[in-house]
Parts: sequence; C-alpha cells; structure tokens
Amino acid sequence: MQELDSLENTNIETIEYSVDFQNEGVCKFLFKTEHYALFSKLKSLLDNECFDLENLDISTQVIDLNPQHYTAWYFRRKIIRENYIEHENKTEFLREELRFVRGICERAPKCYQSWWHMRVIRELLGFDIEELNFINKQLEFDAKNMYVWNHRTWFIRKYNSVENDLLISELDFISKLISEDCRNNSAWCYRHFIFTNLKKMNALKESDLLEEVDYIVNWLMFAPHNDSIWNYIISFFSKIMVNGNVNKETLIKNLSLENAPKSFIDAIDEIYTNHYDSCHQVVYIKACMEYEKGDTDFALKAFKLLQSVDPIRKFYWKWRADNLKI
Repeated sequence: MQELDSLENTNIETIEYSVDFQNEGVCKFLFKTEHYALFSKLKSLLDNECFDLENLDISTQVIDLNPQHYTAWYFRRKIIRENYIEHENKTEFLREELRFVRGICERAPKCYQSWWHMRVIRELLGFDIEELNFINKQLEFDAKNMYVWNHRTWFIRKYNSVENDLLISELDFISKLISEDCRNNSAWCYRHFIFTNLKKMNALKESDLLEEVDYIVNWLMFAPHNDSIWNYIISFFSKIMVNGNVNKETLIKNLSLENAPKSFIDAIDEIYTNHYDSCHQVVYIKACMEYEKGDTDFALKAFKLLQSVDPIRKFYWKWRADNLKI
C-alpha cells in the first residue's frame, strides 16, 4: 500500500478544490489537513471515472482511515466489477478482496458499508459454507450485532436452494445460541425467520410444530418475564402455527390459540396465576385466548389490568379496551 506521504509523487493530478472543499455537498465531513491530498485524489478519480485496477489502493487508504466512507466503498466496487472478469486469476482476486473486507468487518463490526461490500463479493464468488464460520466468530464477539444477523439472514435466504439442509442445520445453531442467552432477542427473531421460511417451503410437519411448542414452553417456564420469547409466541401463533379456518373477527391482532397444545395452555394458566400482577405479556396472551373463546368480559378486564401492570403503554391498552368488538 502506498504511504500517504508518497501520494504527491503519483501520476494522478491533485485537483485544488476550494478551501471549503470538505464542507461542500449535502453532508459535511471534517478531516485532517494532512489527509486532504488523499481525499481529493479519490474525488478526482471518481469524477473522471478512473476505475483502473491500479487505483484500488486509493480506496484502501481511505477505508483504512475511515471504514464508513461510503464513496470509497462505492469506488472500490466499481473497480472490482469492471476488472475481476478479465483478471488472470479472478477467483483468487475475489478471495483476496473477501479477506480485506472481512478484516474491516472485524475491526469495525458495526460498519454497514463493509458488510454490504462483503455481500457483493460473496455473490461474485458464489456459495461457500465457510461463510457461516466467519459469521459465527463475529457472533461470538457480539451475539446481538444486527449487521452480522442481517448478513446471515441474507446468506441463508440466498443459498438455501443450493444447500437443501441449510435451514434445518440452522435450527441446531440457533438453539445453542438461545441456550447461552435466552434473552437474546436477535436469536429469537432469527428462529422465527427459520420457521417462516420452512413453512413457505412446506417443510414443516405437525410433529415439527408440536416439538417447537414444547421448546417454547420449556423456555417460557424457565424465564416467564422474558420479552423475547413472548414476542416469538405472538409471531409463532399468528403466522406459523395458524388455523386457516378460524374466523378472524373473533381474534385480537390475528392471534389464534384455539389449536394450541394443552401443554402450552397449561403453562399460560400457571404463569398467569403466579405472575398476572407483574407479567403484562401473559395478561395479554390470556386476554387473546379468552376473547377467542367468546369471553369478552375477561378480555375487557385484562386490558384494564394491563393499564396498571404495564403503565408505559397505558393509553395503548385503554385504546385496545375501547375498540374491542363485543
């Protein structure tokens, strides 16, 4: 990589922009005076569409200074896309680029630009199960990094048709992660992603759904005040384990528990009995269950109870009670 001090010796002309160059445009950027030559060269190359491979190093230097420099990443992708096909060893060229962007992701794990760039490079290289190994290492460092989860979701969605058992194998992975931290909302969201896609593929049998309900009950009894699992329950029974023949007029927000296994109903009843005054989630689920059975009085009382149990959403629960169809 060229050092910053040697930039003045390159063949690329440094354009003298106005003294207020860093404040021009929509977004204002503050950078050190000694970096002026580097940024002005990047702007010059981009303005003149100089996407030769030899200019890749300029983007490397800018990204090294600021991993979130959107323009540098855009410039880099233009160079790669215009040159990789004719490269004498395009696979190794792309793998080298993958190593570079992974290094940036490790150094700046919450940099959106680098994760998007890695997605582009992975598409050019094609499917490789090793990608999940890298993602796993990033989740070991931060199990709630949304950029890592977004990349994993994209990878599984894109390549599941290539590797038939990819979604199924992800269940083991996510179960392990939840066992390490059952309050990891990102992990529960990803579990919902897996089941949603398995359902779209018609790959879920009734036994699979019942097994998942048992899984839910186990964690629910372990941590009844866990917001993450309650959110998962609402999504599971309104989008995955759904009774297609149910009259939605009898439901609250399309949540049907009519066909929920007895083990789940018993768990809800037990938690409601023991924690109705401290667990607003179970009060809501119990209200949905009883309303579906036709007990509107219970639902109204539950929504009134929620106004005191969950005061931060007091007006929402009042609105729910006022708009309940009786």
